[in-house]
This record gives sequence, structure tokens and C-alpha cells, in this order.
Amino acid sequence: MELPKVLIAISTEEKDRIQSIIDQHDRLNELVEFVALASEHYHIKLAHQRIEILPDWADNNFPIIIQDQEFDEAIFNALVFFKLGNYERALQLLSPEDELFATLYIYALIQNGYDIQQEEVMPFWERLDPSNQCLFIHNLNLFDSSFEQNQWYSDCITNAQDENAKYYLIHHQNQLLVDRLDDGLEISSRDIAVQNEPFKTLLLFDQAMLEYVSMKSDEQADSLDRIESVFKDFSSLCTHHGEELRAAIVNLDLAELQLLSAKYEEALKSINAALLALKKFDLSYFMAKASVLKGRILYGWSKNGAPQYYKSSINAYQNALKVFTPSEYPHECAEVKGNLALLYTDMISSDSEQPMWYALSASCFKEAMSLYEEAEDTVSLSEVAHNYATALMNFPDAKLNDHLAKAKDLFELALSHRPSDSFPQKRVISLLNYLELQLKLHNEDASQERSRLEQMEHIVDEVRGLTKDDYLLEKVDEFSTMITNLKELI
Repeated sequence: MELPKVLIAISTEEKDRIQSIIDQHDRLNELVEFVALASEHYHIKLAHQRIEILPDWADNNFPIIIQDQEFDEAIFNALVFFKLGNYERALQLLSPEDELFATLYIYALIQNGYDIQQEEVMPFWERLDPSNQCLFIHNLNLFDSSFEQNQWYSDCITNAQDENAKYYLIHHQNQLLVDRLDDGLEISSRDIAVQNEPFKTLLLFDQAMLEYVSMKSDEQADSLDRIESVFKDFSSLCTHHGEELRAAIVNLDLAELQLLSAKYEEALKSINAALLALKKFDLSYFMAKASVLKGRILYGWSKNGAPQYYKSSINAYQNALKVFTPSEYPHECAEVKGNLALLYTDMISSDSEQPMWYALSASCFKEAMSLYEEAEDTVSLSEVAHNYATALMNFPDAKLNDHLAKAKDLFELALSHRPSDSFPQKRVISLLNYLELQLKLHNEDASQERSRLEQMEHIVDEVRGLTKDDYLLEKVDEFSTMITNLKELI
């Protein structure tokens, strides 16, 4: 793959002079490209004897704000090497007394995994401007209070003199809001009309993402079309600016959103575009995550009128498992196994093939449960146990009682990890399925049947106390009626 270049926006009149400075360094000219001064796509801009560094709006690297510098040959060279990731050479070109040195030095320590809270680093840390201190503390996850971190961002934004730096800080404050959604953070109203790209579209994307992750119910789904449009605009902007990796990540989010809207064909196009771009960067983990999403898209489409995609969904999941092995990525492997188990259960095939798919389903369920048990992930374990129990209720008639007895154990396992105070909605769903199972179980005699019906009545009362959802209450009323009728027959 071609090495990325540092794009320098410069006037025609200055080009020869800057070229001669670059040519002093062996083969540096191969890693630098000049663009027009008016270009929106640049890393370094030289104008009016000032050096401007565009913040990394595409989030390719750890965040940093480099203030505009008065032109100096050593500083210019240092910034070129810095943008190329050669931090050692960049620091060699600066004096430790330079204001810029402390910023680049701390950044280099971070990139090399060094603990910046070491006592010997403090003199350099104290020389940092508040905006970079704020960015570094946030993105190293060293803050104690998300509310204080949020306020720190607000203060830095208010005091920022440079427009691009202000937009960049707003972007990272938005990231904090998304990451700490459950903390209930708020921001003061902003009267900022962003005109210049790429920040205009970036901040619109941030707001759309915040709205997307904040959705609490399907009642807000009417906003998805507008959010989808913003995601597409940002993906196009990234592609236009040559930020293929960022565009690929956005397309992953876009595909997820389109899947939520049941736009399977569009979701498939988005995920394929993401996969195509990710191949260029040899990012196996992200490729595998994208393959999982592709499997989910094809599975959803298969269940909704396009059964020809079942086997394509299997292929996508199998591609993910080439990376997500049980030893390297046990949690991701368990997730894929759980997805495959559901898919195998739903496979539409001939009567002769159906037992094979059920056997594969059971095997995948068991593997997923084993991995979650080893990881002590009771939340995911309860999900798989619930799904496995539900699937067993529909397995073929052979040894039916064995299947139902196993389903009963699995529902009870799921319910043990779904307490009403923590997972009321999930508990209700498991209880309703458990009620359905109880009606299918064989009773040895009238006494056992009466005992089972009394247990079911307790479950009905519990469900009524846990949900106000009309559909779920209607379902539990149906079970209540059936229980009453059965009690009268005993």
C-alpha cells in the first residue's frame, strides 16, 4: 500500500522555497505533496509567514491541537516529521525550551505507552496548554468525573481563539457525551455557526450519532432517515478527503443503522463498501467485526422474504470466525456462535437436511454458553440460554420430552441471571416463554399439573408487576385465561 503523504497547502510563490527546505532531508520529498492554498484537504498550511496544522478531524491518531506557529524552518521541519509519525526526529529539530517541544514530547510519550503521570514528566506537562491537557486526560481515560471533564471541555471551547481548534474540542466533547451517555451529561447551548469543512459535516455527524445512540424506543425511529442522510454525507466527505479508513468506519455505523430500519439491500451495500476499504488496511479485527455485521444483515434479509441469503449469512459468520478464535477472542467468538445457532435453527431446508441444521444449532449454542461461562459473562450467558431454550421448544419431535426438559433448565438459568431490578424487560420475555414451555411439559399426574399451574399463576402475577407494555400484558392475559381453563378441567 502506498505510504500516506503529508499534504502542505501553499501558495505558488512560496512553493520553490519550501521545496528547497524539504529537499535538505533525504527522500522527504517522496512523503510530501503540495496542494493549493485554498484546498480544504491539507495537513499543514503555510500562509502569511504562519504555520497552521489542521487538527486530525478524521480521528486517525491520538488527538492533539497544535497552535499556529510563526514560520521557522526548524519548526516547519519538525512538524512535517511529526505528521509522518517520526516523533524522535521531530523532537531532535526542536530545542527543549521551545514551547512546541513540550507538546510534542508528551504526545510522543503517549504514543509509546509511557505513563505521563510520572514525576519526571510533570515539568513538561505543566507547560501544556489547557486544551491539550483536557484532550489527553480524556482520551487516556484518566479523568475521575465525567461531569468535571465535560465542564473542562466547555471552558476550553469558550476560551479557544482558533476556530478549527474550537470545532475540534467540540467534536471530542461530543465523543465524551456519546461514550458516557448513561451519565446524563449536558452541554450549554452553543451559538456557533460552523461554515468551513470538514468541521461543518463532522459536527453534524456527531450530533446525529448522539441522537442515534440516545434513542430509547422504536417511537423515535422516524428520525432514522434523517440520521442516515447525515451519516451518508459524512462518509462521502471522508472519501472525498482521502480518509478511506474513516469512511469505512462510518459505513459500518451506517450499515447498522440501515439494518435497524430493515433496509437490507442498502445495508448490504454499505457493509460491502466498508469491507472493500478495510481490506486495504489489513485490519483483521475490524474486517471480522464487519463480517459479523454482514452476517446479521443477510440473516435479517433471509427471515424477511429472501431465504436465498441464509447460506451467504453463514459464510459471512464463518469468515469472522477465522479471526475470532476461542483462544484469541473468546467473547467475539461466543457472539458469532450464538448468531450462527439462531441462523441454523431458522434454516429453511428439506426434511432430510433439517436434523443436520438442528444439530449444528445445538452445538453452536453449547459452544457460546461454554465461552460465556468461562468469561463469567452472566448477561450474555442468560441471552444465549434464553435463545437456546426457545429454539429447543421448536426442535423436531424425536425425544421431545428431553428437549423440553433441557429447555426448562435453560430458562431457569436465564432467569437466575435476569433479576427484575436489573433486567425487567428481559426477565418478562423469558417468563412469557417459560409460561409457554410449561404448557407443553408432560405431567405425571393431576397433582403435578396442579402444582405447575399454581407456579404459572405466580409467574403471571410477576409479569403484570414488571411491565406496562400493552402487547406483553395482552400475552400474559392469554396465558392467565388458559391457566384458568386448565384448572377447571382437573
